[in-house]
Amino acid sequence: MATIIGVDPHKHVLSAVALDDRGGALGSWTGAMSVKGVNALLAWAAQLTPKATWAIEGSNNLGRRLALALGSVGVDVRNACPTRTADRRR
Repeated sequence: MATIIGVDPHKHVLSAVALDDRGGALGSWTGAMSVKGVNALLAWAAQLTPKATWAIEGSNNLGRRLALALGSVGVDVRNACPTRTADRRR
């Protein structure tokens, strides 16, 4: 099963949702934008869906720390363009 973990990083908070290959929610997570928070998010994801592809909104901005941490351990990380996710919310 192909799974995706989508992450919406903010200045102080990370929010994530894990989706199955049909778009159904497998779980969600919210925590601090800190080293401790990133480690907790990685642990949650490894337990729920260890081989997921990650989509991080703004991985070159607020999500950069998380994208670098994931990339360093060989995880497939994709950038989710913030303007596209904003268009979809409308």
